[in-house]
Amino acid sequence: MVKGATVPHPIHRGYEILRREGNIEITDDLKAVDEKDETVFRFSYLETVVTPNIENVPRQVPVRVDIPCTFPYDAPKIYSESRDVRGFPHQDAETGKLCLFDESRARLNERRLLTYVEWTRQWLHDAATGQLLTAGDPYELPDFSRRRLRKRIESLPTVYTMESEQSWPNWQNRIGQVGAVSFRALKPFKGIFPTLFRDSDKTVVEEFGVADALVAPRGLQIDGVWALLDSLCYHRHRPAQTYGEIAEVCNRVGIGFDALLWAAWRASRDDAAPCIILLGYAIPEQVGDDPVRVHWQPLFFEGIRRQFHNHKDKKNKRIKPGGLFKRSKHDGEFADNKPLLWGRSVNVSSAALYARGALPGELHKRKISICGCGALGCLVAEVLARGGVRQLRLFDYDEFEIGNQCRHTLSGGDIGEFKSKALAERLQSCNLFSDIRGYAARFPLTDKPVARGVSIAEELFSSDFILDCGMSEGGFQWLSREAKKRGIRMAAIFFNLHAKMLTLCVSGKRVSCYKAICRLDRDIRAGRASFSYEEYSPEVRDEDKVLPDIGCWHATFPGVNNHIWMLVASAVELLSDRCCQEMGDRGSTVVIRRNTMRDDIPLPLTEVVWSKEY
Repeated sequence: MVKGATVPHPIHRGYEILRREGNIEITDDLKAVDEKDETVFRFSYLETVVTPNIENVPRQVPVRVDIPCTFPYDAPKIYSESRDVRGFPHQDAETGKLCLFDESRARLNERRLLTYVEWTRQWLHDAATGQLLTAGDPYELPDFSRRRLRKRIESLPTVYTMESEQSWPNWQNRIGQVGAVSFRALKPFKGIFPTLFRDSDKTVVEEFGVADALVAPRGLQIDGVWALLDSLCYHRHRPAQTYGEIAEVCNRVGIGFDALLWAAWRASRDDAAPCIILLGYAIPEQVGDDPVRVHWQPLFFEGIRRQFHNHKDKKNKRIKPGGLFKRSKHDGEFADNKPLLWGRSVNVSSAALYARGALPGELHKRKISICGCGALGCLVAEVLARGGVRQLRLFDYDEFEIGNQCRHTLSGGDIGEFKSKALAERLQSCNLFSDIRGYAARFPLTDKPVARGVSIAEELFSSDFILDCGMSEGGFQWLSREAKKRGIRMAAIFFNLHAKMLTLCVSGKRVSCYKAICRLDRDIRAGRASFSYEEYSPEVRDEDKVLPDIGCWHATFPGVNNHIWMLVASAVELLSDRCCQEMGDRGSTVVIRRNTMRDDIPLPLTEVVWSKEY
């Protein structure tokens, strides 16, 4: 039955179950096939579809099944081999591979193959009756992947776009229009983003900006053209795949693709940079709903200057651009049957970036400063930055040392750098829409000028919220007084020995952060809390002190990183609520305790053991 390879037992059992129970007609028996770097076990069969149907799917559809040698732990891949069953949603545009139900719904045993064939039968029925995507389903983009051109595509930059419901009004009346677009390179990414869209009258349609720290000052700059269509689909849900097909798609809304191609070709100004046509169309969130934003898909091709090196006339002289363009259209790169090089496009609007979860939206608008970027401050900064806070300022004069790595989010490449600056650079690369800056600063501050003529003090005291995450006692008291004098809300966060407890103190209009801490300390000493002062502030023994090495060091205290993470996660949850509230007259204090986990006594990871206003 199988030539050249022994069929693994699970595949053999799955195939026998399918032949016995699947009610299918096998047309090509199971055999081993070398597929790239692995051997798969392949067979083909005919699946029956009810006819006639609205999609003109034939009564019998040839289907190919590739079973990996790791079956049933890896799923089989199923392909339509009928040209009439191509271009549907939930299907690879080039290979015809079917996208079936979530693989977790199929059990990991020999019957998994039968399950996938049954899913294929359902897929073909839905395709024939137009029910693969129905009203109310999440909208699905066409499959723009070009697997046969993968090597060329991998060398091209990803285009990061920033479209949302808020930007949709700029575009909703522009279907059938064209214009110019400028791109800039992003420093931390292998990609470019459109900074400026202009229409054919050179009027600005849309302008995007990200933090200056993310823009590569000498990075790639590309000028291209854009066109807004009614769709990019050529056949059913399949996008155009050749120059001839995309020309037909453009013609549907009155856009001449040749003119668009010529404009993009002429706009190229860098020998090394590709040409770009940014083609967009309006998409909804759900099938059947009104459009809510534009999806942009980049189309890449070689620039005019590079092609000059490959085309010369009979007299061994360079031909003129117009002649070169006509030659490329006739039998060169732009001929109707030549494949389109669709690039990769990722929408990184705020809504898309934080779709998996974010801190409260009101917190995003606050300017927050963190003073102290050690084991505690770096974690607070991580949670705030990744949660969507758009303006974050980090202050710390200490340099990152190799011994800090066990509790810090920075890595070995940052050793010797200022913690504040290295942390700001790393977090900025995670957050396109935020402005995160780090300053090497001691407290109390002097009026030392920084870039753009702004002093560190001005940066700090223009904040809506200031967090002390481990400054010196003198620096904390000075900052507490200055924040109260300026009416800025301030919070102090600190943990005790072995990170058993974390304290969060927030100032009010009449009560400074320092005073709130003093009153909390007084209450705990007086026995008014449910825990003792010895638990809250245990005596530090010599064996508790941590000296990184031999020499003159200030001792630090032990606290395992995962314990600090637990406390910080709980503290930021409470802190975000207070940041979003209007500042009252009183200050507030909260003490969070980390519990020791035991199998026999169920306890929460952390719990609030004290909460009081002063």
